[in-house]
Amino acid sequence: MYYHRIADPPQSFGQDSGKLRFSAKNPFDIILYSFPTLIPLELKSVRSSSLTFWREDYKGNSFNIKKHQIEGLKKASFIKGVIAGFVINFRNTEHTYFLHIDDFLKFSKKATKKSINEQDVIENNGHLIEQEIKKVNYRYNIEKFVEEIQQKYI
Repeated sequence: MYYHRIADPPQSFGQDSGKLRFSAKNPFDIILYSFPTLIPLELKSVRSSSLTFWREDYKGNSFNIKKHQIEGLKKASFIKGVIAGFVINFRNTEHTYFLHIDDFLKFSKKATKKSINEQDVIENNGHLIEQEIKKVNYRYNIEKFVEEIQQKYI
C-alpha cells in the first residue's frame, strides 16, 4: 500500500496569508493506493459532536469542511477505480468513520442544516474504521479498511 500525505499550505499554520501572493488549496489531505484502487481522503477530527460544512445557500467561510475539499473529492470520484471521501474522527465518542463523497453530497443536498454529526454519518452509509487507542493516539487497521471499502464501492 502506498500512503502520501499532502503538505498543508502556509496559511494553515497561522502565518499571515495577506502577505502571500497566492495560496494553494489542497483538494484533500492524503492519497492511499492499494492495487487497483486510488483513495483520496480528507481527514477531519472534531472534539464537538458535529462538523460544519460549506453550502451554497449559507454565507460565511468558517467551515470545518470547505468548498475546495468537497469539490476536490467530488472531481476525483468521477474516475473509475477511485474511492474518495472523508475520514471523520469524533473524539467525544472515540469513533472514526469513512464517509464516501457521494453519500456526503446526498446528505448535504437534503439536509436543512450546515453541519453533520455522528448519527448523520451512520445514517448515510458511514463506514466505521477499526481502531485501537495507544496511550493518546490511535492506531487504525488501514489494510482492513481498504479491503472493506474496495468490496463495498468497486
